[in-house]
Amino acid sequence: MLSHRSLIASLATATIAASATADVTLSFTNQTWPGYNFTQYYGDIVQIGLTGSLTAVSVNAVLNASVAATYADDLCVYLDVGSLTTGGALQVGGFGNLVGTGGGQRYPWPNGGDDAPGTPVTGTVTLTTPIAFTGNPTATGDNNVWVGNGYGAAGTSGTFTGTITLVGVNSSWTYACNPAIAGAPANNCATNPTLVSAAQLSAGTNLTLSMPNPTSNDGPPAAGICGVGLTAPIARDVWYLFQVPASASIWSDVNATVTFGACAQGNVWLTLYEVGADPAAYDEATLPQSAYECFQATPAVPTANFTDYFTPGNYYLMRVGITATTPCAGQIALQLVEPAPYACSDPSTPANNCAIAPRAISESEYGTPVSFDSTLATTDGPVEPVACAAFKDTWYLVTMPAKVPLGTDLAINVVYDDANIRPVVSVYNVGDFATFVGDDLENDLVGCISAAALESTLDVVLGNPEASASYLIRIGSFVDDVFAGSPGTITVDIIDPIPPQTCTTPGSAPVNSNGTAAPANGGVRCTNSVNLVARVFTSDQLGAAYSFECVNFGMTCQADYQAIGFGIYVDPTGGDPVLAELVPVAEWDVGLYPAAAAQIVTVTGPQQCIELTNGATLVALVAFADEVGDGNVVVYAGDDFAATGQGETYLASDDCAITELTPISAIGGGFDTQWWVDLSGDIGCVEACRPDLNGDGAVNGQDLGVLLGAWGACPGTPCPPDLNDDGSVNGQDLGVLLGAWGQCPN
Repeated sequence: MLSHRSLIASLATATIAASATADVTLSFTNQTWPGYNFTQYYGDIVQIGLTGSLTAVSVNAVLNASVAATYADDLCVYLDVGSLTTGGALQVGGFGNLVGTGGGQRYPWPNGGDDAPGTPVTGTVTLTTPIAFTGNPTATGDNNVWVGNGYGAAGTSGTFTGTITLVGVNSSWTYACNPAIAGAPANNCATNPTLVSAAQLSAGTNLTLSMPNPTSNDGPPAAGICGVGLTAPIARDVWYLFQVPASASIWSDVNATVTFGACAQGNVWLTLYEVGADPAAYDEATLPQSAYECFQATPAVPTANFTDYFTPGNYYLMRVGITATTPCAGQIALQLVEPAPYACSDPSTPANNCAIAPRAISESEYGTPVSFDSTLATTDGPVEPVACAAFKDTWYLVTMPAKVPLGTDLAINVVYDDANIRPVVSVYNVGDFATFVGDDLENDLVGCISAAALESTLDVVLGNPEASASYLIRIGSFVDDVFAGSPGTITVDIIDPIPPQTCTTPGSAPVNSNGTAAPANGGVRCTNSVNLVARVFTSDQLGAAYSFECVNFGMTCQADYQAIGFGIYVDPTGGDPVLAELVPVAEWDVGLYPAAAAQIVTVTGPQQCIELTNGATLVALVAFADEVGDGNVVVYAGDDFAATGQGETYLASDDCAITELTPISAIGGGFDTQWWVDLSGDIGCVEACRPDLNGDGAVNGQDLGVLLGAWGACPGTPCPPDLNDDGSVNGQDLGVLLGAWGQCPN
């Protein structure tokens, strides 16, 4: 579902400029759009139209920040009649196909296929069929013009700075106000608002509200923002400016109360606009796009409650408008309302029903399921992002040790008995729990994840938890409060990092998927989901048989260590790989460490010999998943070029409804970053010196030490000391090693 506007908490400055020629330029600075969130620049909500014929769209922008693999070319211009939905008339940029199959035009940007901060997206797209505008910004009139993030997977977000130019059209509205009208109030124009002081905002002090006959209307049409209740246009308005204190909670409200006096006709409309951190830099031409909320104040209901998430430190304009042409005189009070101190309605059922009384999970309980029953639990946690709204929550406390190595993971597994729960897990860093009182919990949120559908299980990993920090874990249900309770278990574990590997015995005939020395940039991924990425090698590349001990592959990891999985498989039937048909040859757990650019990761193990007969192929596959944390982006790395046949990179991800390995060229969006995989091996199969466990060319005491250190059941594959492949390291393997004692023959 597409959102009708940007998330206000991250809204920055956006401007519109109309040149003397028939072009309109949209400017935006540090504008953040979550996935499938758009801002309407022209259309039925802002009630501003365009005239002329749109013939081309130009972009000159840069990606400032990316969350969950949002690319620069996900910046999207979208045209649609009526409400924001799919099936529109035009889409330029963006990964998701919003126009669908309804005949709308869709074009990619010429460049910008990377999620690295600083990636530019520039160029001009010429429309095959121009789109006419008549200046009719209604639900049944011209197309609405939206700009936003065209990559809609859960958790995505992109921050952009730059311009988009609509070629061939002009705006039907420009900002204009004459502040020198004789007799008009001083705050007649948005450019000269009455400043509400911090003391007045805190106390809710009444301020003069006066709109005599000379008062003009300089604000934009507001029918779309104010809804169907506004049946006549605003006739006159005055303006007030206030700053939300930097120390305020993001959950603060602002109440606007009108004392009507001579305005008793009740046609008073209050519209809130976000100005940003610097009022001097605000461009009043952006008022239509800066609108927050609009309410009608009446004598029966004189107070409007503005509740959207305010950004502490930012300024906001309050427009007070009336539809009548008669004078209006009264008072208005603006008051900041901080959230009430933390309180839990029922602290005893269950015992960990409240954030201030969590169930502590000790180090001895790590990896052990802890039972809970949320049937009688209430909901006491703060309001969280919509995607992580939780009901009937219970609380757990984990305190990290004084030293936490880079790459440590805090793993959380939640299992409800009821399969229709849709679990939600939120993690808060409260510092020292001994001083925690709950009042600032919403600002302690590290991250949250909800299950994608009705199911009983959710796994969450917090990468690189802070040393000595106390983490509160809130588990609840996305389902309505009345029905969301159930018994279940929570398992918390601390996962040590996996050390990097090096290739000690590279092969004499390496085979590279891309023919390059190293990967250049990151590829594509789906968020909040396990991603499987594959690359295929044929007998034309490897011969009928190929042996290897090392594999190198490209990955990116921008912020935090993450554990991923890698494997080599044989596809007996060849062609496009099918997950169910892959036969494992070797599988590794791999530690992926952060790096500024694309990196090469190495796995190594006992020599493997693969025979590729009857069309069989070798398949390299990597699996990686999202984490709760600081916006870390993990994705495969490779090189940009169009691939065909076995040269394709394949992707599967349930969250993007790609349930089988699919060529990235078939996904849409123009993706062409082919995964970089390098097999370091030899053509043909040579009998390996398997007892040489440390790869120094001899079987000696060092290898004996490795074998004895691994004595017992193998923890997984590969298990090099298991020399006879029976799943355990025992006396039989010791016999094999002693029988090969000395220099390796090959």
